Amino acid sequence: DLVDQDARRREFLAAISHEIRTPLTAIQAFAELLEMDRTNAADDTAMELVGSLKGGVHRLRMLVTDLINLGRSGTLEYPVNPADVDLPALVERSIALMRPAFLLRGQELALGPMPDTPHVLADVQLLEQVVLNLLANANRHAPSGTTITLTTRPAEHDRVLLEIDDQGSGVPLEFRERIFEPYFRVPDAVSGDLPGSGLGLAVARRLLHQMGGRIWVADKPEAGARFCVELRATVTRGAHAGDRATV
Repeated sequence: DLVDQDARRREFLAAISHEIRTPLTAIQAFAELLEMDRTNAADDTAMELVGSLKGGVHRLRMLVTDLINLGRSGTLEYPVNPADVDLPALVERSIALMRPAFLLRGQELALGPMPDTPHVLADVQLLEQVVLNLLANANRHAPSGTTITLTTRPAEHDRVLLEIDDQGSGVPLEFRERIFEPYFRVPDAVSGDLPGSGLGLAVARRLLHQMGGRIWVADKPEAGARFCVELRATVTRGAHAGDRATV
């Protein structure tokens, strides 16, 4: 019955999460050893790749956390520590982590205009996970030889907007809400050889909701998809990312 099915689902998610964590620990340790042994890794490119490896491990650990949360309660809930976050700086860090994945698929990551973007009120780690999830989604669905562009700007009512544009096939209007449901996939969507977990966009929306933000797919004049993320601006724009903001 449904109760037994739910129990089996939770047991499966708990088991697979445990199995994934074990090799991740070894990979993370290997990456940290490479980073420490700078005498044999003087090449800046090599060190950048090590940093990307660590970033990939971090993303996988977050995915494991998503699976555990789903297994325990059937929902995606996270503790939130709001702070004053420099959004353009966070976007640049996220791009650096993901750039090797885009290079492998022949795609380009670009920073668009970021005119006088205020800091935002968010949990810095959770917001980084949102941006990484959106970049991974674009990496999976945008064709080779195309450009993914990220821009930030002030919006109305003390809000800040982040836009991620790709040059893929776009998201049909009838699926623009459903893609934020766990495990939903757009029929006939192109994803190359990179199948995803089906959780990335659902997690992004849940995290933003918990931080007082929102996400949606907007129309754009050119081909492709435009994902829009809206967050609250902080009052103190000069604070460093990670400092506590007055709520």
